[in-house]
Amino acid sequence: MRVNVRRIIAWAAAIAVVAVGVLWPAIVFGLGDDSAVGDPVRFTDYRADFTVDADGRMSAVETITGLFPAAKHGLVRAFSDANAYAPHTRRLPTDVTAEIDGRPTDVATSWQDPTTYLARIGDPHRVLQEGSHVVTISYRVDAVLDPGSTGADVDFASTTGEPRDTASVLLWQVVPAWNNRIDHATVSVTLPEPVAGGGCTVGIGDRERPCVGFDVEGDTVRIRANDLASRTPITVRAGTDVATPDQTFIPWSPRFDAVFDRHLGGLVWPTVLAVVAAIGVRLWLRSIRDGFTAAPVQNAPPDGLGPAQWDFVRTLTVSPDALTATLLHLADEKLITLTEVNETRWTVEGIADQDAWDRVDSVSRRTGALLGLARAGEVLNANGTATAGRQLARARDDLDGAVRKWAERERLVVAGRRLDVIGLRSAGVVAALVAVALVSPWSGIPTLWGLPFAVALLASVPAWRVNADLRRTEAGLHLTSKARGFHRLLATGSSEARFDFSGRSGIYTSYVPYAVVAGIAARWAATFEKVTGTPAPEPPWSRLDSAGGAAGVTGLQYAVAASIGSYSPVASIESGGGGGDGGSYGGSGGGFGGGGGDGGGGGGGGSW
Repeated sequence: MRVNVRRIIAWAAAIAVVAVGVLWPAIVFGLGDDSAVGDPVRFTDYRADFTVDADGRMSAVETITGLFPAAKHGLVRAFSDANAYAPHTRRLPTDVTAEIDGRPTDVATSWQDPTTYLARIGDPHRVLQEGSHVVTISYRVDAVLDPGSTGADVDFASTTGEPRDTASVLLWQVVPAWNNRIDHATVSVTLPEPVAGGGCTVGIGDRERPCVGFDVEGDTVRIRANDLASRTPITVRAGTDVATPDQTFIPWSPRFDAVFDRHLGGLVWPTVLAVVAAIGVRLWLRSIRDGFTAAPVQNAPPDGLGPAQWDFVRTLTVSPDALTATLLHLADEKLITLTEVNETRWTVEGIADQDAWDRVDSVSRRTGALLGLARAGEVLNANGTATAGRQLARARDDLDGAVRKWAERERLVVAGRRLDVIGLRSAGVVAALVAVALVSPWSGIPTLWGLPFAVALLASVPAWRVNADLRRTEAGLHLTSKARGFHRLLATGSSEARFDFSGRSGIYTSYVPYAVVAGIAARWAATFEKVTGTPAPEPPWSRLDSAGGAAGVTGLQYAVAASIGSYSPVASIESGGGGGDGGSYGGSGGGFGGGGGDGGGGGGGGSW
């Protein structure tokens, strides 16, 4: 079971890494610093005129008179599409144009973050003279009207008119959260039909205050405000009896825009490609795998196979417990004895002559010789020391190669799929590099596009296993069927109906080494206890001072692992950049966002 648990933990960790890699923008969303940041340009006058037509399209003109210090190019207008009251819609400006002092100027657009769209206004090759300048920004926004119930539960600091149910409502930040201080602000909002009451608030959170100059006349809302500190928006709600325009529904909130993009295809196509990648790699993997082999239950291991050989035939891998299982198998064959001194120390003693050793399988015989146990009276102490660890580590490492060489010598396997294995591994490496690049903060691409490549990498994992280039021969497939059938006996309830332990407890202990190498010793012991109603017996070939059955086996595994862990070849040898200028990603200005959560039209801006 330990091998399976490790595999489950490894896969769970890999899937968690992929999930975090894809979803990290949503995880860190909203963690930025939204504290007020001063901008050296002061707006002496801010005028905004918004006109909404019957189709819900808004035409906006913002006229800003500002006092500019030297070495400034212009302004940056930030538009936010994060709307807490309409989280499944996105409203971004189109046709953005600008003038400075009555002359058209450059407008460069970009994304500061997943929800903040920037319009950089001004000539990058020319700075403005110090003093007062007028900047005019024009743009359009589609489908700005929401259903009449939107924001109905919001308590505005100022209200006017008679509030009643209307078909649609405009909930908008008519003055966004600029980084600049504003001396005077004048705003007019014209709707296609008369306004049926409205609300207005200056500021957000604990900085909210009433709108002093707020009134409604016919189809127009007017707001006047003075002395607005930086990052102080003005939010307006106005109802009108106009049909709500059709809006594009997005199933996720802006938090996930950097993951899925702003349309349904951003979720569908990467997911489809991930499925295609998984299927494609799995089909490719079939070229390095053997065909299905039926495995009827077998009541005994294949003749002449020790536990390490049996497990290799079954899995084409060498179990981490192969050395311990081999020692148990040698003891069962009466070639060695195992004596538990204490919980961390065992004594292994050779007790047989050469004729007896010649009757055991070649791999087990080789292991016994490497451990110096092939002659009667030879002793190995698995006591956690470096000396014992060196000897056990040598035998463990040799066992890995000896089993493969035995299988190739017996023509059970052949090496013939190296090109496919190399191709799969190379594809996995390329997929990993592409996935990392796509989910990085600098890619500018929705991170879900990294998923198909991450899936391709995970699907190619079997190509990285040891001996992935081996192919079973016909003889190998026949022996694999028997090996897997015996594994079914040890691992499943089939043994309860097919095997009679009555008077045959010796069979149980003889099969313990095979259960150990497969990682199912506890399950095999539990099967015996369930069928017979008695505890699993102590193996007759060992002398256990503390515990019998599976507990004693676990003690031997621990002693072997501790000894190997105490030996290390290395231990053996030893004992003998600059900041920016406050551009679109912050700098001294701290970014151009802010105020994007309450109603549409959020955003802000500053100078550059």
